[in-house]
Amino acid sequence: MQRHTRFLGFTMLVSAGLLLAGCPFQDERTSNQGGGSIISAVSKISGGRMTTLTGDEIQILGDTVSDLSPEIDININDEQAAAVTDFLDANNLDSLNEIEDFVHQAEQDPSSVVIPQSLIDLIESGIDLSSIVEVQGAA
Repeated sequence: MQRHTRFLGFTMLVSAGLLLAGCPFQDERTSNQGGGSIISAVSKISGGRMTTLTGDEIQILGDTVSDLSPEIDININDEQAAAVTDFLDANNLDSLNEIEDFVHQAEQDPSSVVIPQSLIDLIESGIDLSSIVEVQGAA
């Protein structure tokens, strides 16, 4: 019984350590801009806290869409993810409803859109949007 209790205690300690410190096997690409997980990303989106998304969570969301939809391949690099978070923050877009309202507002008054310098730099660098999203089988 005592051996079982020690094993359970050790397992709980290791689990708590991994939760607090993060998984040691994380991909560096998705753990160098504030970290996160698909759980934290979805929680922020559903909780109306999209301006708190990290660049890593943006990349994780793209990766998850690619994993769930084999016909869509999304590749978001660090610079692109940072530009997305800057855009959300600059326009105070915390919820999906706010994004929908923002699109309607931008159609009516394009000058109301705030484009952060990071996104301007990305666009001016000549980024090829097809390098971000590729639909398999599209002609």
